[in-house]
Amino acid sequence: MENEVTAEDVEDAIMFTDVHHFEETCMVVACVTLHNGHSVVGSHCTVDPEFFDLEDSAQKAFDSACEKVFALLDFQLKEVMYEEAFEEDDCEDFEEDDGDFVSGSLEDVVV
Repeated sequence: MENEVTAEDVEDAIMFTDVHHFEETCMVVACVTLHNGHSVVGSHCTVDPEFFDLEDSAQKAFDSACEKVFALLDFQLKEVMYEEAFEEDDCEDFEEDDGDFVSGSLEDVVV
């Protein structure tokens, strides 16, 4: 597994997409359902009805949902990397203490 989420990974995770245009509005919502059954929603709304294009809005709503899928897959990958680091004992940033994992002290975390 590469340590990067790609557009292809996002496409592969999607089982199907349902797009809905709310009548008499410029609001379009895309619901993508992933292979694991989880659904993610994206939306797009054109401010001026004169410029509303259903196909364009549907694509933008779908893209919005895909950005959220990307974030989920990115989190999933990071979790796998985190778990592998502990399995290989290669993680220096975390110390085990009674089953809890901590990363330094609060004084070390400065924003």
